[in-house]
Parts: sequence; C-alpha cells; structure tokens
Amino acid sequence: MNNIILDKLEIMADDLPNKMPWTSVPEELEALGGNGWRLPTESEFKNIYSFYKLGIGGFKPGKYWAASSSGAKAWYYNLSRGYSPHITDQSDELYVRLVRNI
Repeated sequence: MNNIILDKLEIMADDLPNKMPWTSVPEELEALGGNGWRLPTESEFKNIYSFYKLGIGGFKPGKYWAASSSGAKAWYYNLSRGYSPHITDQSDELYVRLVRNI
C-alpha cells in the first residue's frame, strides 16, 4: 500500500506493527531514522477520520495516539466512535499511524 498524500501532509501507508504506549513512540521514530515522521496533531485527525470513513488507508476501528500530551496523559482518537479527541494514560497501548510534512 502507498502512503497517502494530502496537500503537504504524508500519512504512512500502514500502522506501526504493534500497539504501544505513547512513551514508546520516540524509540520507534528513532528506529525509523527520523525522516520527519511524527504522531498526527488533533487537527490532522480530521483528515484521518475522513479517510477511515471512506475506507481509505486501512485504518482500524480503534484507538490511535495523537501528538499532544499533558503530564502522564496523552490524546487519542477512537476512529470507531467518531471524530472527537479523548485522553488516557500514556502507558496504555494504542495503534500508531505516523505522518510527516512534505
């Protein structure tokens, strides 16, 4: 599957292989060599949710980490529940789909 390109945003074609805690994402980014990959912002999830609803991109009907955090909590989106942010412990294991600016 090819990466999704929308304006100046590239969305990785697949989720990272395993669900993971928010705190493990930096290690995964380092393993990928950086290359600008990062977690999506809350506003970028509007597009991701649209792709999910259209069946584009192979997104799972589950919880995906977003970029923002506060203390020991971090934001996520549950694509099966609609486009609205939620917050949970950074230690919870959720799906990860990376994006980057191009």
